[in-house]
Amino acid sequence: MPSLKPAVPLNRTWHNIVWEREIRLWAGIVLFSFVTMHLLNHALGVLGLPAMEMAQHWRTWIWRTWPGTIALYGAAALHVGLAVKRIVLRRPCRMPLEEAVQILLGLAIPVLVVEHAIGTRYAHAELGIDDSYSSVLQRIYPANVAWQTTLVLVAWFHGVIGLHYVFRHRPWFGRVREIGFALAFAIPLLAIAGFVAAGREAALLLPASAPLAPEQIEGLDRAVALSRELLVAAGLLLVAMMIGVMVVRAMRGIVPIRYVGHGEVAIRPGTTLLEASRQNCIPHPSLCGGRGRCSTCRVLVLSGQDTLPPPTPAERTVLRRISAPASVRLACQIRPLHPISVQILLPATAREVGLDWEEETYKWGVERQVTILFVDIRGFTTLSKKQLPADTVLLVNRFLSEITQAVEAHGGRLGMYLSDGAMAIFGLDGQKGMGSRSAIAAGRDMLRAVRMLNREFGSALPMPLRIGIGIHSGPAMIARVGDDERGYIVTALGETVSIASRLENATKEMLADMLVSEAAVHASGLRLSGATVRDVPMRDRDEPIKAYAYSDPAKATREEAQPEMAGEAS
Repeated sequence: MPSLKPAVPLNRTWHNIVWEREIRLWAGIVLFSFVTMHLLNHALGVLGLPAMEMAQHWRTWIWRTWPGTIALYGAAALHVGLAVKRIVLRRPCRMPLEEAVQILLGLAIPVLVVEHAIGTRYAHAELGIDDSYSSVLQRIYPANVAWQTTLVLVAWFHGVIGLHYVFRHRPWFGRVREIGFALAFAIPLLAIAGFVAAGREAALLLPASAPLAPEQIEGLDRAVALSRELLVAAGLLLVAMMIGVMVVRAMRGIVPIRYVGHGEVAIRPGTTLLEASRQNCIPHPSLCGGRGRCSTCRVLVLSGQDTLPPPTPAERTVLRRISAPASVRLACQIRPLHPISVQILLPATAREVGLDWEEETYKWGVERQVTILFVDIRGFTTLSKKQLPADTVLLVNRFLSEITQAVEAHGGRLGMYLSDGAMAIFGLDGQKGMGSRSAIAAGRDMLRAVRMLNREFGSALPMPLRIGIGIHSGPAMIARVGDDERGYIVTALGETVSIASRLENATKEMLADMLVSEAAVHASGLRLSGATVRDVPMRDRDEPIKAYAYSDPAKATREEAQPEMAGEAS
């Protein structure tokens, strides 16, 4: 290992300016909006050139006004400038394939788009060349089909990957993921189809558009030649800046970092801890790609914490959200200048073939506003003592089958089986009212299923089958738990789960079939006819929780009828 030189303390405020990330994001959204509108305009080509021309009129009216022009070119300058800064300052290191593809696509966009921009916007504004769809298509179709197709795909998927990195950890992302995936491929394919269809139509137009004047051709050639020279100069400048940063970092010495379980590595000052892990092939998860939007890269700082700069507002927000102690930091946000020792808190595991990508969303745990339902067979111990083992198993499996169908029919998900009961989660797909309405409907279906089982098993049961149901709505941690060898399940954790479980247990004390918390009833917007409000004491809470006690009307009718029948018999 090279000799360790003390790192020179430098002012690092320019590394951690919080607003840079947000400005780059919003500038990218403006550019992506422009690209989306442009591709949708292309897609109208399948309906014919007149449809494209009509849409182009409105599109240019938005982007060629002074506000639109300033927004478009300002966003381009900010997004490109901040992205270049991020590329220059980062260490050349290993990174996820998705991130590498996004960077390469972003670098390819200026090369592909410059001639297209010169041939349309510049040609129209400076040289007086008609840039309507019919005129442009007659000039470029079919010679530039491959170039235009590549440009469409590169610009579009660069934006799609960026948006995916930004929003995939948001609570609502699961609700729009499937339709977003479909649109991500449908829009560029429709744009290419529209471009080809309109190009064929434009080639048959008579009369053809007027040929360009010699001075117009000369002006276009000069602009293209100048743009190519500027691109080469920009590329050389980018490489020179990267080399310069590497030289400066080398002159500052190296910083030793000790990883628990991975030994010691040496990094240059200015390198983030996440980049250091990737450089040295140390498994280190990062769901957001190192943008400080998640907590999966967090580390426990065992020594040297006092030498680290304080958390930025963005990092502080994430750490506060997970109630992290002061010694826990985000690896993507800290740039050590002095030796430190750290432990990675969430070790990365290799992905297996056939991984359920829906469950991958919950790999590191996400907070969701959901409704939890617990259901349990009443008096199961007594019931099982009076039956043969085979009969008990048959009854339990039959019961769990009915419960599972009731849950899944209302969009819920079984979180776990509890021998003679189950826990279900509602609202994972963004159901209205956190899925509370669906949970209450599923609870009622379970009561009806129990009535059916009592009729089906009849005299084979030593006592009527009864169940208790507890339902509560609120925030819960949804996580995939288990291990590779025994498999994983998606379940819920947290206080909301505990309250729902307590409500299910309280049905015995309240002589009710179902207890629904006041929070769940309000979220559902339903009125539980025949329900009474009860106070349910809770452990570790000073005040009880108000819940609506609901009993199966059919069961009450049977119980009332039994004394009457007994009187008649006597």
